[in-house]
Amino acid sequence: RWTGGTIYGGWSIAPNGLLVASGPDVKNLYCNLTNAGTITLSGPLGFADYDRLLVNLGGALFDVQADVGINGGWGGQQIVNAGTFRKSGGTNTCAIESHIAFQNSGAIQAQDGTIQLNGGGALTGSCSASNGAAIQFNNGAFVVDPAAGFSGNGFVGVVSGGTPAFIGTLATSMKWTGGTIYGGWSIAANGLLVASGPDTKQMWGNLTNAGSINLSGPLKFCDHNRLLVNSAGALFDVQTDRKSTRLNS
Repeated sequence: RWTGGTIYGGWSIAPNGLLVASGPDVKNLYCNLTNAGTITLSGPLGFADYDRLLVNLGGALFDVQADVGINGGWGGQQIVNAGTFRKSGGTNTCAIESHIAFQNSGAIQAQDGTIQLNGGGALTGSCSASNGAAIQFNNGAFVVDPAAGFSGNGFVGVVSGGTPAFIGTLATSMKWTGGTIYGGWSIAANGLLVASGPDTKQMWGNLTNAGSINLSGPLKFCDHNRLLVNSAGALFDVQTDRKSTRLNS
């Protein structure tokens, strides 16, 4: 069990191993940790020092069981997930702080509440949200691989206040209800961007669509010389009485 304090060294958890990180005190990780078993988190976790890694191997489980944050502040820190990173308890938010990149080739699962990613990372695996739950790409630069898959009856995407940058190709379905998207990215022929809700969705980058975009909320182009390219065979479907506007262009 781990209820507080700082752990140093470099260590691992075996497939039959279990680390129970609980209690209100911050648990500081001042080393690299590789998990092949199970970690349950129900209290705040802090990454200490630069370039620290928490590696969740294929078949391993990192289970967030409460509304607690994972904080950084030093820079260069990463969660590398090839297994399952799950939020199974708490109806509010587990925010992963802006200095921590999330490299996902496994599965991110929001069963309850919200997983909020604020440090960017790589999206090559799956993201799924149950009904009433959410996975938010809130800040940082995300490299979106065509192999990434987003699913579930909940929300996976960008909300009001979010300022992520996307690079790469979306070949799955993503939701966008507000906030500002930066970067230069594309939607594949089998990709779908659902832009809905009353909050303005601001595009501060170029977007090439070879799939489908459904628009049922206001869209604004920001900055000079921005392009939304709707390629041959693609669909941009305006599904309500909204208008696109421009700013500083």
